[in-house]
Amino acid sequence: MGRAPCQICNGAGEVVKSRDILGKPISSRCDGCFGLKTIRCTVCGGEGYI
Repeated sequence: MGRAPCQICNGAGEVVKSRDILGKPISSRCDGCFGLKTIRCTVCGGEGYI
């Protein structure tokens, strides 16, 4: 409780940074959630209740 999906990576934990010469995506860890897929809820401040 008290966690929400990361809005930068949509809960994937990684983002596409670029593409290689064949067009395949090159992913790296999300800078918003640091690869954890969730962030502290902004509504409850991570407490899990309002």
